[in-house]
Amino acid sequence: MTMTSVHALREAQPNVTLVQRLVAAGLISEHQLRRAMQERKRSERPLGEILVEFGMISEKVLNETLAQLLGSDAIDLHTLLPDTRALAMVPREAAEQYCVLPVEFDERGRLVTLAVTETLDLAGVDAISRMIDSDIEIATVAATRADIRGAIARLYDVALTIPDILREIDNDTADALQADCDGVACDHPLNRLLDAIITEAVRRDAAAIHFEPEYGFVRVRFRVDGLLSQVMALHPSHWPGLAARLAAMFGLSEGTRDLCSDGSVAVSLGSRRKRLHASRRATLQGDDFVVGIVAADREAMSLDELGLDNAALQRLQMMMARPHGMIVVAGPPGCGRTTTLYSMLNYRCDESVSIVTLEERPSCAMPAIRQAEKPQRQECEEQDHIEALMRQDFDVLMMDELRDDQDVSIALQAASRGRQVYATVPAKSALHALSRLDEFGLQRSQIASNVVGFIGQRLLRKLCVHCRQAYTPQPYERKLMRSDDSEVLRFYREGGCEHCHYSGYAGRVGIFEVVQVDETIDEQLACGATVPEMRRAISAAGIGDLADAALRQVLAGVTSLAEASRVVDFAVRLE
Repeated sequence: MTMTSVHALREAQPNVTLVQRLVAAGLISEHQLRRAMQERKRSERPLGEILVEFGMISEKVLNETLAQLLGSDAIDLHTLLPDTRALAMVPREAAEQYCVLPVEFDERGRLVTLAVTETLDLAGVDAISRMIDSDIEIATVAATRADIRGAIARLYDVALTIPDILREIDNDTADALQADCDGVACDHPLNRLLDAIITEAVRRDAAAIHFEPEYGFVRVRFRVDGLLSQVMALHPSHWPGLAARLAAMFGLSEGTRDLCSDGSVAVSLGSRRKRLHASRRATLQGDDFVVGIVAADREAMSLDELGLDNAALQRLQMMMARPHGMIVVAGPPGCGRTTTLYSMLNYRCDESVSIVTLEERPSCAMPAIRQAEKPQRQECEEQDHIEALMRQDFDVLMMDELRDDQDVSIALQAASRGRQVYATVPAKSALHALSRLDEFGLQRSQIASNVVGFIGQRLLRKLCVHCRQAYTPQPYERKLMRSDDSEVLRFYREGGCEHCHYSGYAGRVGIFEVVQVDETIDEQLACGATVPEMRRAISAAGIGDLADAALRQVLAGVTSLAEASRVVDFAVRLE
């Protein structure tokens, strides 16, 4: 999100007013402006508010024009998750007087973001600056006066932290909460509780929130850096209302209670825009909800940013330079396979290449790439779908996962007709992806002639640099490294501090194995070699596996041996 610093705002107060810009762009006429000016003189209300009320312009267009005037992005305050730390910096009286709303505080960057209108003058800028600590920078995003006023009324002078909201709920009677359960009031404590839980999950960079009713309590867990951890336990009396709020928020109807149903919404925590995907499933203890969290404005990484070593990166680029054939990315769900596919598409994307995708749910919008969801099986016959797809004159096809024989058939026919195909399969290593293709009924000769390479990958949690602890490895740890006693080694283990929420880890790093289908693999395929036999042949050629990649990260101090052992099987290296 583009933001304007308060210094830039102070130095560059616009010479052109918002209304002048609207007229110049042809968004309102001179006649409409005169009519709005008359109403402004009569009511002494902001002109933008009058233009929207009279239907002369939409609120969205007004907000976008305001953002252009201020040199920053517009923000949708209707989907804003409250940041209590930011709100505490500006008293309600000042927020109302200057029509500003604190929307986000970035503690690491020491930056607070304010939503402002075009009427914020120098006096307002200076007054707000004096209220905030001198070591904190101020940035601005644009919003309409009506939206800011509504958000101030909704977010100030009510409990917004989880403990405070729970105390408020406990003070209310269960009957009162249940009676209002079907309402949609934004300031209802159950709404605020749900917002507070989602806000905390976004702040911790959680990938998912699990709401799990048990006998006697409701467990709430966040998935952070690939692992679930319990963050709170709610009283069971809170769950019926909260479950109803979740269902209403994601548009889940009562008619689908016995099925696994899902829905999605967009939210923002200041500059962080997120897309939430909720799934509800009936269990013996009650309805489970899982809320996945992804960046709404996610951008594809470059190949260099993935973290492949130079040799693996060169092999991947050689595979992608082939005129046709499949590249299969292997790993369990949640290991970053789709991120790798998007990076590969980003590498190939230019005006001379036509790229199409078939995805369960596109998670990254990419310009110049024709993205589509996979059709329902009953909507079209397999061969009809294949022929329709082939008529699209594409060069590259991306399929996020080969789930069944039909997916494999589409990928195989595209590769055999001179296209490149990038796809994923759930398998534990690059070579085990070959076994998965066997299970789908592909002959070894088909694999040899249509697959150009396999990628295996995992994600390891990175040690927190603020609290990691150095130690000298034990003999069995040296054995994993195939190191003798004379070599000086230093490993690191997790500590725990406020920077990592006392987990010892912060963020994740990818590890990869890239296997190119060359003469060595062709020979192994022709003689029906097993996965271990092929692994030995590849190792003899100097190509490492996931274990080698993981141990390099351990030796570099990026992760711990305990974390590497959790993700990668080192049993063979201990034999």
